[in-house]
Amino acid sequence: MLFLTKRYKIIISILLLSLGIFLLPDIVYDWRRTFLAGIVIASYLLSAWILYHDLEGIEFLTLFVLPVSFTLTVGLIYFSFLPSVPYRIGGLVGFGAVMYVILLAENIFNVAAKRSIPLIRAAHTVGYLATLTVAFVLFSLLGNLYLDGWMLSLITFFTSTLLFIQALWQIELEEHLNANIILSSVILSLVIGEIAFLFSFWPLQPLNAGLVLTAALYVFLGVVQHKLKNSLNRQVVFEYIFVSFAVFSLMVFLTRWGA
Repeated sequence: MLFLTKRYKIIISILLLSLGIFLLPDIVYDWRRTFLAGIVIASYLLSAWILYHDLEGIEFLTLFVLPVSFTLTVGLIYFSFLPSVPYRIGGLVGFGAVMYVILLAENIFNVAAKRSIPLIRAAHTVGYLATLTVAFVLFSLLGNLYLDGWMLSLITFFTSTLLFIQALWQIELEEHLNANIILSSVILSLVIGEIAFLFSFWPLQPLNAGLVLTAALYVFLGVVQHKLKNSLNRQVVFEYIFVSFAVFSLMVFLTRWGA
């Protein structure tokens, strides 16, 4: 029986997902949502196939939030903007490269949950950047849908909760989610959801709204991560307050006031 290493499984999975996303704009509109849902489900199943033998407990959720949400993000871009073939190919080259790094990082988290390995700091960096990237693109795309305020707030809350949970879990890599991670994720996501609700009435462009929501996630996530690492001090808090003030000022400046 042919044995495939995890790297080969990652490459095969990325090629299959890339093929699905490439074909997405050509699917008849009535079936396009179903096809996109199938790609997203496939991203979870393929990710589980890559890491299956080492998966335990909460890892069936936390290890797959980024691969699935990143696939959904790219799929939504192709679904919404229907890029031409050259742009599809260029975009999928980027998708493949980022997805490869994300899946390697998730594999490191999976192994590090059982034993200490030297690559964990690099995986933390990848996880952190990927979380912010996915959040920015998803929040911006949600703004482009012009949803009702309550629906925008609800989707933002749900998305933020999953992103917070996986990002905070990466700090200690415990077999189960502790109450502190769950409570922090829910409370902070509620705040971000409320900010999103405010933006449904604020004359802010979707990209700018996505930037502000991502900045809020960055600030909240950074503070909680420092707290979990016992490295939270006045200087760190001041830095995040400064970032918050700078983003708020930028938001006011970018707002199109008037008629």
